This record gives sequence, structure tokens and C-alpha cells, in this order.
Amino acid sequence: MIESNVRHLRRVTPPLAGYLRVGHRDGSLMAKLLEKGLPVGAGVILDPTAGDRTVDLRTSAVQNGVEAILDTRAVELSTIGGFASSTVARLPWAGTAVHVPGDLGGLTPAEMTGSIAAEAVESRVTGVLAPTHFLDIDRNWLYVDVELTERLRADLDRSGAGGTVIYYPLVASLKVLRDPVYFAKVKSELRGLISRRQVDGIFVRVQGFGTNKAGPLNLRKYLALCRDLHDLGVPVVGERTGTVGVALAAFGAIGGVESSVTFGETYDARRLLKPPKGGGFVPPPRVYLDGALVTVDKEDARALMAKRGLSRLGCRGACCQQGRQSMIEDPRRHFVVTRAGELSRLSIVPDADRAEHYVSTVLAPARDNAAQLARSMPALASHRDRLDDWYLSLKRILAEDAAVAHSTALAPTGRRLARGA
Repeated sequence: MIESNVRHLRRVTPPLAGYLRVGHRDGSLMAKLLEKGLPVGAGVILDPTAGDRTVDLRTSAVQNGVEAILDTRAVELSTIGGFASSTVARLPWAGTAVHVPGDLGGLTPAEMTGSIAAEAVESRVTGVLAPTHFLDIDRNWLYVDVELTERLRADLDRSGAGGTVIYYPLVASLKVLRDPVYFAKVKSELRGLISRRQVDGIFVRVQGFGTNKAGPLNLRKYLALCRDLHDLGVPVVGERTGTVGVALAAFGAIGGVESSVTFGETYDARRLLKPPKGGGFVPPPRVYLDGALVTVDKEDARALMAKRGLSRLGCRGACCQQGRQSMIEDPRRHFVVTRAGELSRLSIVPDADRAEHYVSTVLAPARDNAAQLARSMPALASHRDRLDDWYLSLKRILAEDAAVAHSTALAPTGRRLARGA
């Protein structure tokens, strides 16, 4: 009998994707991290109002195999508060007034998508967030958004940018998306776009959901929503989910996680529905204590890690050569590299084992650390309670999943969908 030397290897799936929304101040940092060979995740989402401040980042991203995705800022253009920003109102596809379903600020749909495609080609991005809108304002936006997405795909193809991916931001509250009749319409429209190869993935941007707004009920609803999208056959990314997004990725609900750098882990479109009060400002970056899954300001981080028993929360990774001192002095660098590492470590765990692995090796220790932090700093009691809620809720979902088979979200790869049969 001849012995076979054939080994059957486990199928390798694409790694979980991390996306960072890069604004005016973060472009230079991200470009430097890429040039130093440090991980930043799968992609960066570029704000078109940042102008030349992201040119170096776009170049470095493409050279290093990282997606560079243009944000069209369509939600802002359709709201009073968003259009009040002079930089947003000056975008080539802004028109002259707040966009509504029947009037895109005086532009035709063709003019709007033509301008977006021209910007995508000129800036050499690898992907674009389709110009979609907040469905809670007017549910008829759905049909406008589908038309705009179709036109954008055609414009990109005509411009020689056929390889540019289009991700479709699904922007609404859980209440709207859990309406079974309307959600069936949403899925039907998305299925049509996908079948025509006009959309390569879905970015789920849910009003009022995120790391600080993920109670047990909303967590379960969000997870169910994402699983309901899996049968569309394209990657699903959780926008503005951040830390809770990592948990959702572990449970297979999403294949990618997006946030800003140390901020932007909850989405609130309603703040855009009224005129802004006073001038806007960019808050200082916060320090991510990944051992407790919490971000705090620099002074609090310094005080906490000076206490006996808490210095272990200081970073020992490649991002922070001088440990907790580097972590506090350069919190953005620490956050970017650490978040990429969280997803990378989770990606090497087989799909079927990720949820249990996350709960036992990440969430449980973080829950204990959060309890200790709250004893030293009572203001963190709400975070301790949040992790307790996540732990109990996710343990219950883990037990339910063991009895009933469930799907796993595809992870985005930054490439156009293959043509179906």
C-alpha cells in the first residue's frame, strides 16, 4: 500500500479588515506609520475636505497595499448642519443648497456622480463610498441612492477606473432597518446593485449605535441586522463601531470594523439635522487602554497607570518603544497599531472559534480590568457596567449559536466582485 503525502489544509479566509476615517490632522501620522512598516489596517477613508493634507497618505496607502477610500460626504450635504460647513459646501458635487430627494442642490444626478468620479480618478483612490443618505430623513432616499450608485459605477468605468471598488453605506436607525417591509425593499434594491456588479460591499452606519451606545438589546438587534445582510454575498463592514465592532467581527456579524483615530466609535446623524452652534473644534486624542477596552484622556491615563497594579495596562508593542510614556505622548500612533493588531490576532483564529476566543481571552480579562479601573476612578463605572452587559449578552448569544447554525460575514479585500454566472 502506497502512503499518500497529501495534506488537507484548512481553507484560508481573508483577514478581518480594519478601516480608519482620516481627517485633517491624521493624514501625516498615517503616512509615516506606513513608511515605517507599521500596521494601520486594511484601509483609510479619506475626507475630501482635507485637500492636500492627505496626498502623501494616498500615495503611501496605495504603495503599501492599503485601500484608500473616498468619502463623498453625501449625508452632510443633505442636512442643515452638514451643509453649514464651508468646506463641505465647497465640494465639487455640493451644488448650491441642502440636498433633498428631488433636488440635489441644483445638480442633476449625472452631474453629481460625474464630479465624484472625476475626484476619484484625480486623487487615485482605490475605492469610493457611494453617495447615500440618512434614510430616517426620508425613506425615498433609498431609490435616489440606488440611481446615484448606478451612475457612479458607470462614470468610473467610463473614466478608466473600472477597478475602483464601490462600498454602499447603509445609513439609518435600527428602528427603520428593523421594519420588515421596508428592510425587504432595502435588500431587494441592494441585491439588484450587487447582481449588476455595481456594489462591492456594504458599510452599515447605524444611527445611535456604537461602542458607547451598545446596550444588550441594541447589540443583539445590530448583530441580527448584519446577519440578515449576509445572504447578499458581499462583505459587510460596521461603520463607527470601533471597539464593539471588534466583538461583532468575532461573532461573524461583520467582516470589517471602522472608526476614527481614538474617536468616532458611535454614529449620530441627528446632530446634523439642526444648525451648528458656535465653531467646531477637534478634541485632543485620547489614550486607548486596550487591556480594558476603553479610551481616556491623557491625564487620566497617566494617573491610572501610576497606580499600583495598573502599570500592566501600559503598551509593550512596537508602536510604543518607551512603554506607557510613548503610549500617552503619542496616543494616535498607539491606537492605530493596536487596533490593527486586535483584528490581526482575531483573524488567525478559525471562524468557528472566534466568538469563544474573544469572550474568554479578550472580553473577560478586560471586564476584570475595567472593574479595577472603576475602583480607582469612579467616572469609569459606566464603562465597567457596559463591559458587564456585553459579557452577559455575548455569552448568551454564544450559547444560542452553538445550537443553531449561523452565517459569517465576508471580509472585504479591496477588489471588485467577480462576475457571477
